[in-house]
Amino acid sequence: ARRNPYRLSPMEGIERVYCGWAESAERRALERFNTPQAREEEKIALAHYDNLIALCTEMEKLNSHHNGYRCAEWDALQNRAHLCVFQGRAQEAIKLCNPFIHTLEAMVEELPGDDFSLLQVLASTHWALGRAYMQDAATYPQAREELQRSCDLYNHLEQTAPHLQDARCQHAAALAESATLARWMHRDDDAAALAEQSSGILDTLEQNNPSPTIQRRIQMVRTTLENAD
Repeated sequence: ARRNPYRLSPMEGIERVYCGWAESAERRALERFNTPQAREEEKIALAHYDNLIALCTEMEKLNSHHNGYRCAEWDALQNRAHLCVFQGRAQEAIKLCNPFIHTLEAMVEELPGDDFSLLQVLASTHWALGRAYMQDAATYPQAREELQRSCDLYNHLEQTAPHLQDARCQHAAALAESATLARWMHRDDDAAALAEQSSGILDTLEQNNPSPTIQRRIQMVRTTLENAD
């Protein structure tokens, strides 16, 4: 592939392997949520995301005209940022997200109407930033702004691509985080409204027979809502 930039299929295959390994480790972490084993699985996922990010960077150098490599890299970066927040490394998550979020926003504005993948990455990146800013009371205002941007994007996705169950679950999670933040900022009425929105999305998802992974994520969001309450 390095000899010929237009023959990237071997590296694309490796990209899919790293992505599969990272997602499998994340799934195992979800199954063992909040246990020492989950922390170990998160570390494994982080290592695979690091390899995936480096590989995507190399592929983009070889073929700069292929936006898919850049999108895969940004998707891995925001996934890595969420894992950093889970592990209490908020500043690392912020440093990961901030450099590319404005570029993402500019690219999303140029997207065709039926291309939802990059929009979902952008929404999740704002969500990761919001979660990271929530770790420090001094940055609560930034957290509120980022979570609001995330929810706005997820709301747009929900209207244009209701079939994306993972995006709807992420929307519910971002709303639940917003409800938690509102409680911390003593905005109880806002918190109750946000929690109700989140719960409504989860109820609808559960009626549509979601996959086991989505079911586990729904349970995590419900736990967040209970804590917010």
